[in-house]
Amino acid sequence: MQAGFISGACIKQLFPLWKELFRRDPDAQVFSDPEFLSGLIEDQEHTVQFLVAWDSAGAAGILPCRITHEWEEGLEGFRTELSMAARAGWADYTAPIVDPRRRDAALRAMSGELAGTGWGRLRLANLRLDEKGQEALFSALEPGRFERRDDERRINGGETDNLLCPAIDLPESFDTYLATLGRNTRQKLRRLLRMLDGGEVQIRHGSGKADIAILVENWARTWAGKPGVREKADRYGEILLNADTAGLLSLPMLVRNGQVIAAIANLVDRTHRRISFFVSGRDPDVTDIPAGFLLHADAIRRAISEGFETYDFLRGDEAYKMQLGAKPVRIDYITFRRLPADGRGMQLSPLSLELLAARIPELIADGQIARAETAARQVAFVIATETERWQQAELSRSPLLALSPEETNA
Repeated sequence: MQAGFISGACIKQLFPLWKELFRRDPDAQVFSDPEFLSGLIEDQEHTVQFLVAWDSAGAAGILPCRITHEWEEGLEGFRTELSMAARAGWADYTAPIVDPRRRDAALRAMSGELAGTGWGRLRLANLRLDEKGQEALFSALEPGRFERRDDERRINGGETDNLLCPAIDLPESFDTYLATLGRNTRQKLRRLLRMLDGGEVQIRHGSGKADIAILVENWARTWAGKPGVREKADRYGEILLNADTAGLLSLPMLVRNGQVIAAIANLVDRTHRRISFFVSGRDPDVTDIPAGFLLHADAIRRAISEGFETYDFLRGDEAYKMQLGAKPVRIDYITFRRLPADGRGMQLSPLSLELLAARIPELIADGQIARAETAARQVAFVIATETERWQQAELSRSPLLALSPEETNA
């Protein structure tokens, strides 16, 4: 099994292999679906690299990565940071996508490539990978060369654990689902659904920019006054429009007297029969109806009727998710730092040289002459020491791009 990085410029060539691996991997999540993610990163291809594992049978694993570089005072120089490209879609889950028949070998090959590629920091945000998978993926990241840090992620004043992800394993019928709930919750859902079925309120299934804007603006009104709300709202709109264009968005909107009073955006993974709740927006002036509860109840009922197997609330262990019968799964937020003993030159990757070189004129224009000179020296050093090895690695990977999905199926 081999592994290597392939430029984001090859995204169209990699797409069929990526899609096939997504189909095969039972643990793959919608955020890693190329139909969803490619639309969010194709205009950022200069910062994207695909970590790919393969053998004689073809591609065995893929992990889209994002590359940036940051100044680090302790090093008095720039370092490369590798992170998960899926975070471009604000992914609640990230992980390599692998062929389950070759999982361990693929993850270990990826680990070897990660250890041998220059970077100062590897950030694995919202990693959903079981203990055995982590053991394989981190097998080459030895403690003497790398330092691991596991972080907590809490919101709402520390009340919500944002690394707990509640989800419902859906049964074959809605009545069976209701029977799993507490008595009070069951009665509440039945009462709310009677309002819907009786026509007191309606659900319209939205799509397109205008409907997405309604949800986003209601979300922004709810969180008005918080830092960065406008920028976050705009990004939500971009992500949801991308999902809608890819055919992966479900947008049920609760309507009363002709007005939309709330909506939820669910991401639809038909390959793995999963519905993932991504974001909601409700009119903050409407307080006489638990709109979110009703929307989720109907979405769960609809998912069961359409044969979906999972309704995932994604990150955050808010109480209402447990009331609706969800059971939490823990994910991880892990950062690896390359220790100085591994070599100063290994803090900067050949993958990020063009990005750093392009930044030198900006540093000069900004008056940061010393940092510009340091960047130039770092770029020259990596070119002098790593170019030949990197070119050979590129040659070894080129046959992979010529493989068809059929050959990968072999």
